[in-house]
Amino acid sequence: MSTVAQGGPDLAPAGEPGIAARAACDGRLEGVIDGVAVGWAHDPTAPHRRLQVGVLVDGELVAKTAADIPRESLVREGIGDGRHGFCVELPAHLQDGARHTAGAVVLASGEPLRASSPFAMVASAAAPEWAGTRFQPAAQSTSPTSLRQRPSTQAQFPRREPAEGFSGGPDAETIVLNDHVTVERSQPLHFSIQHRVADPAGERHRRLGEHGREYLAERLFVSRLPGALVDSGRFVISPTEHQYLLDSFRHGGRHAQGLTRWGYTHVEGNVYEREIDRIEARNESVVVLGAQTNLNYSHWLLESVARALLFRPFDDGAALYLTPHHLQPWQHEALLLAGVPPERILPTERRKLLRFREVFAVSRGMSGIPMLIPDAVSALATLTEAVPVSSPAGQPPARRRLYVSRAQVQRRHISNEADLVEMLAHHGFEAIHPQTLTVRQQIELFAGAEAVIGSFGSGLTNLIFSPPGTLALELQPEDVDFGGNAFVWNLTSIREQRFAQVVCPVTEGMRHLPLDRRDMTVDVAHIDELLPGLLAGQAGN
Repeated sequence: MSTVAQGGPDLAPAGEPGIAARAACDGRLEGVIDGVAVGWAHDPTAPHRRLQVGVLVDGELVAKTAADIPRESLVREGIGDGRHGFCVELPAHLQDGARHTAGAVVLASGEPLRASSPFAMVASAAAPEWAGTRFQPAAQSTSPTSLRQRPSTQAQFPRREPAEGFSGGPDAETIVLNDHVTVERSQPLHFSIQHRVADPAGERHRRLGEHGREYLAERLFVSRLPGALVDSGRFVISPTEHQYLLDSFRHGGRHAQGLTRWGYTHVEGNVYEREIDRIEARNESVVVLGAQTNLNYSHWLLESVARALLFRPFDDGAALYLTPHHLQPWQHEALLLAGVPPERILPTERRKLLRFREVFAVSRGMSGIPMLIPDAVSALATLTEAVPVSSPAGQPPARRRLYVSRAQVQRRHISNEADLVEMLAHHGFEAIHPQTLTVRQQIELFAGAEAVIGSFGSGLTNLIFSPPGTLALELQPEDVDFGGNAFVWNLTSIREQRFAQVVCPVTEGMRHLPLDRRDMTVDVAHIDELLPGLLAGQAGN
């Protein structure tokens, strides 16, 4: 008898169509090897239960067995305790050299197990009696089905060294790009709270006392996932039908509650289920750049463009870059600067579940707001190499002073901005409107800046491109939570810039509005008084 019958090969428990029918149990019939039916069966509601399985050939029950064989691949996928594999010999009368259909069911319920694709069919020299006999999976229902999935992380996959690259084999594999690193927020050059802010003590505590000055930045990974699924609506990556990849969320590594907003049903713990009609098989190899926050400039840089830059050392030119369907011109421009030309962009239609030949999952540049990852920020800063700062021949580039305006954005304005701009002009500041500029123009402006002033918003993310030592003065409205009030602070700390923050009152008559709909009013005289010292590098409160 072959070794298959004694323990069974550790076949990967994934396959096309690879969807568990909505019922109590899950499993696969993976193939027939030397006359032995091989697969696995598991009851998610009773993880330690051992199911009895029956094998049907041409619709007739021909063998029974318990699904209780340990399988390392099931352990990796978080399927029970991993002891859910089965293998059972088929009767000798089937050694007839004919073609047969094979299926498997859970005996207690009659529930069918789906067949893997490809369906393994092997008759080796160890079992010559099975030569010529062929098995194919029995036809299965195409009625609506569902996915029930548990969390997985890139850290759990087998590791390879960056210098090795990927093996290209049949199993998932991960390259770790960096170690955990502690980020320490710098001491602000200046922090103050202007008059008429409702709760000065609360603002000071929220910004300076409620949270520590350090955080542990996540590691960065590039994972290769053969046969993985991608939800093109929200770019959730599933290494298999039984897993969702936590790293494909901006989740901080702790939870995936956002899944319920995107059509998933919470089952228990971190287990979620999603109704689907079909999985569309694709033959491409893709790098997933899409995220849950594609339209915001700041998030596009840190959560999408950063991925393209981090993947660049492993890019052999064969993979396409999976993005949302309708990219804006500035998004295409940012990708082109990162080395991704339009012909390598694969836009996706909304709300499809796609299985690709292989999926490259790359870490985003932040694990959560405001937890930026230094190596990803540094990768983005290299975009300045593609956009040299212009200057007259033989002269060093002029350092500019920029005021980043939100006047052409629909919300969160400075009510008295005209007065602020007039005052800043006396200190050599020019007002810019990032929304009217190309990405290249924004990079060039900020790469040549010596001082940047702006209100809370995505425009200040361009400080990524400013050199160390740049003065960054952020004007913030009151009531901003920690994620908002520490974002630029963290960024400037990573970039070794001089950070200052002034908290300004909400404009009269707007306190009842949601935070993202309020304007603020700046005490212009206060900023005028501060600037000479800040520009000279003098700290103070």
